[in-house]
Amino acid sequence: MKQESSFAAIDPEFGSELIGSSLVSVLSQMILSCERLWEFPTRGVILKCNANLIGKTIRGNYDYTEYTAIQYLAECAPEIPAPRPHGLVKFDSVRIMFMTYFPSMTLESAWPNLMHKDKISIQKQPDDIFIKLRSLTGDGRFLGGVNGEGVKDHHREDHMTREIISTVAQFEDFEFSIPPYDGSSWVKCLRSLLPPALSTAVFTHGDVRPANIMVDINETGKYLVTGIIDWETSGFYPDYFETAKILYLFTIHQESDWWQYLPPCIAPVRNPERWLVSRLWDQAVTEF
Repeated sequence: MKQESSFAAIDPEFGSELIGSSLVSVLSQMILSCERLWEFPTRGVILKCNANLIGKTIRGNYDYTEYTAIQYLAECAPEIPAPRPHGLVKFDSVRIMFMTYFPSMTLESAWPNLMHKDKISIQKQPDDIFIKLRSLTGDGRFLGGVNGEGVKDHHREDHMTREIISTVAQFEDFEFSIPPYDGSSWVKCLRSLLPPALSTAVFTHGDVRPANIMVDINETGKYLVTGIIDWETSGFYPDYFETAKILYLFTIHQESDWWQYLPPCIAPVRNPERWLVSRLWDQAVTEF
């Protein structure tokens, strides 16, 4: 990693900026020495700093959606088990977000060993969490990231815009605006199948799947949901959006019964037409 003579440190209030080359050296050493919990060459690495803290290192973009989201939740909905923000540092083309570490396992890892009663118990816990999350509706000025980062649909090749989108109708235009297919007969046909959308925008995680749900086992052997992680696609989105995006990785080639135990408040059955149209549009874009 190239070291620069300065860095920008953004505190948990997303405010003050500090300058100093010595901290850059310390951070670089931390990246080299800390345990790596996750790593993807083109995206970054998650470092375990200590028993309570991780550093999520991301390369190559300046999107602060995840950090501003967990700041917002810590202030407005502290009962939601999201990581707590502990500072953000940016230097060169790298940013490091410091946040709470959940010393537990992902639901994805635990799922193969769960019995039906365990799955039923786990189903109710995130349902309660997402019911609370969806009660947050923002101030109605814009959709997308809580700090005005814009809207995105990362399930479609980083489809995003920083233009202000303030209505559900504008968002639907954005969803189907992947050129050169946005005006195609196929898109017009798909959109004709959509039911009228509610005007409500609710706080949305945007990537609900077992890999992003943390669980632990208590002394009685019961599985408990301890945290929801990876808020980088979160923000205020149409009421249907979470249900339309859930199971986006589920295909004919994957055998899993996770679909039977989805939190009811965000299950596709709530908006089946939108879920099906979303999958058809995803498939069409992939084929194109």
